[in-house]
Amino acid sequence: MSLLEQMHSALDNFDTLQIDEVIEVMEKFRYSGKNMKFFEELKSAAKNGDIDKCVEVLNERKELITKETV
Repeated sequence: MSLLEQMHSALDNFDTLQIDEVIEVMEKFRYSGKNMKFFEELKSAAKNGDIDKCVEVLNERKELITKETV
């Protein structure tokens, strides 16, 4: 399961421990440009416990990926 899928699952289950664990794993990667903006927004929302914002950020990222592959 990808990190984004793990994050979706954690958000669906309101599993804040899993959300934190996924963010910790994601922090080990280097990001640039749009990916950095996405990660910083997701990390900030997760840190603030804002589940709705996390879902919003993930959905925006999903839309961006879909547009880039079309």
